[in-house]
Amino acid sequence: MKDLRSILRRRLPKAETEQLAEEMGDDPARFDEAWQLVVAGDAVLSPRAAWLIDHLMVGHPALLEPYLEAAISELARPSHHNGVHRILAKVLSTRNIPEPFQGELFGVCRDHLLNPDSAVAIKVHCMEIATKIVLPYPELKEELVTIIEMQMSGGSAAIRSRGRKLLRKLGCY
Repeated sequence: MKDLRSILRRRLPKAETEQLAEEMGDDPARFDEAWQLVVAGDAVLSPRAAWLIDHLMVGHPALLEPYLEAAISELARPSHHNGVHRILAKVLSTRNIPEPFQGELFGVCRDHLLNPDSAVAIKVHCMEIATKIVLPYPELKEELVTIIEMQMSGGSAAIRSRGRKLLRKLGCY
């Protein structure tokens, strides 16, 4: 297989990205190669590598396990392209986050939710992550409910829809 950097230099259609993810399979070395492109912060390659990782997670979610802490740090990194944040938030929203990482991830999600420059998709995924984290900790529920309600007032249809769903999950409706 060709060098991943060379492959991702050109814009890949979804079908080709899915094919590449299938070819990479569950090879940790190839996943690491993609991960290193994400964290490199290149304006073109990082979002493309993140999109590839998103496709890899469909069939091989365990590949992310050794990178959970790094993924949280990258989600917190302000210099990243919105596409990288969106995909990292999406990937993390589908996982059960181990307790040692929950506090930091809750804080990162809260920061994205309160940041007016964060994209809607990032906020929606962050609301999902924060809700999963808060469910076993009722003492954090009030803070999250307030944040979700703030986002819903004047927020997009996606924010309002997900907010209603999550507020029900938190026992507010």
